[in-house]
This record gives sequence, structure tokens and C-alpha cells, in this order.
Amino acid sequence: MRSVEQPSQISSSKVSNAQANCLGLLGELETRLAQNENEILQVLQMREAIFDTPAAINVDRFDAVCDHLLVVDNSIFPTEKNSNIVGTYRLVRADHAALVGGFYSADEFNIGPMLKKNANLNFLEFGRSCVLPNHRGKRTMELLWAGSWAYIKQHNIDVLFGCASFSGVDPQVHNEALSFLHHYAAADRNYDVEAMPSYKGNFKLLSKAEIDPKRSIRNLPPMIKGYLRIGAKFSTQIAIDKDFNTIDVLTVLPVKNIEKRYINYYGANTQRYAQSAKSYSQS
Repeated sequence: MRSVEQPSQISSSKVSNAQANCLGLLGELETRLAQNENEILQVLQMREAIFDTPAAINVDRFDAVCDHLLVVDNSIFPTEKNSNIVGTYRLVRADHAALVGGFYSADEFNIGPMLKKNANLNFLEFGRSCVLPNHRGKRTMELLWAGSWAYIKQHNIDVLFGCASFSGVDPQVHNEALSFLHHYAAADRNYDVEAMPSYKGNFKLLSKAEIDPKRSIRNLPPMIKGYLRIGAKFSTQIAIDKDFNTIDVLTVLPVKNIEKRYINYYGANTQRYAQSAKSYSQS
């Protein structure tokens, strides 16, 4: 069981000191960082409902020190009981991780050798991606990616990584998809990691000849499919997270390897939604 931190322990003194600037706008939707304790608590409550996990599992030490990227629906008037936060990503930089003894992924994967081999690079851990069911469309996801890209550029990030999940704890259900990642999208030796012994799972590795690539891609979880499209690679070992009822792979994406069409789409300098955000912040 991981160490946890109750929502009441996340005080305003721990809230990120990142500026509350708007990172992008698309209609009534806005992406930015959480700017106060109340917004962070709303994020934790949303995650608890979406992941169907109690606070004792859903909330941990990283929530108090990380940056919480939000998508906010400005057509919803926020009240004490009705949040206008519709999507979120948890962003953990190396300086955040240093405050709490390491990255979240280190519980499941032995990432020490990866970090040591690439000690000159700036790592950012993504996690706890979550969107309300009635906002799971292209617009919300575009803003999450746009906000993430702006954050990456602002903080000079070199490598993105984090746990990505298949549902359930029986790896055999996902044999073909896991085998597909192993053969077609495995992390290279500089970034491949081993699962920690207490989390390590096993699956039947199929040969390439036994895999239908198109079917495998269709059966990938949407988030893993999205990471794959932009150029991410994945660990060859898996971890079983019984707390969240998931099978996890470590996703690794050096920023230099992001597919050029996505950089062109969002803008090398994050300009796709930047002008709207700039106008909004000045209004």
C-alpha cells in the first residue's frame, strides 16, 4: 500500500506557486494550472468519483507538491457544490519529486537506472489523467494536450513519462495488446525499466506472427493509444496495481521524439491557443 495524504492535510502553504495563467482557450473551455487549495480539493473529489476509489487510495503525497493542470468549463458557474473543472492532469517535475522522496512511478517500476543514464535530461511525470464523462470529447482532450505542451515548453522538459493503465489485474486478458507494445513500441535500452518485485506481473508474450496489429491498436486503452500516436514507447515489463485494479506499463516519450505533425498542430511555440489565452488574461 502506498503512503497517502488526506485532503485535509493539503494546506494552502503547499499549493504550487505556479502563476495562475491561462494556457489556452477553446470556446468556453480554458486550460490552466490549479491556483488555490479549493481547486485542488475539487480535483481530488473528481478523481475519487471517476476512479471509484476512496480518498485513502486516490490522494497521496504527490498531490500536495505537484502542479494540477485543469480544463475548466467557463459556461458553468462554480459554486461550493458545483465545480466547473471538467478535466485534469497531474504534473510532477523532478523538483516536486525531490520534496517527497521520488516520483510516483518509482513505487511500481525501478526507474532509478533510467534517471541515472539520462541525468542531464529534465523529466516530467504525467499521471492521474481524468475527464468528466460528459466532456470526453475532442475539445477537452485538445486543451489538455495544449496545456501540457505549453507547460513542457515553459519548464524546458526533455522527457515525459508515467504509468499508463489497462483495466483489470489479469494480464492474460490483454495478451495481444501487451505483446503488440512489446514488439512494435518497446522503449529502448536507455529508457526501458523493470517492474518492482512486489508489483511485477507476467503475460504470455505472443510472437509477431500471432499478432493482428490493427486489432491490437483498436483494443488499446484510449490513453495508451493516444500516447502511441504521438511517439511514446513503453516498458517491456508490466506492473499490477491492485489498489486501482489496473495493469500498468511505464510510458516514456522524449520530447524530441514527439511526432512532428502534433508539434505543427499545437505550434512549436504553443501558439495555436496562445493568442486566445493572452487576450483572455488581459481582459
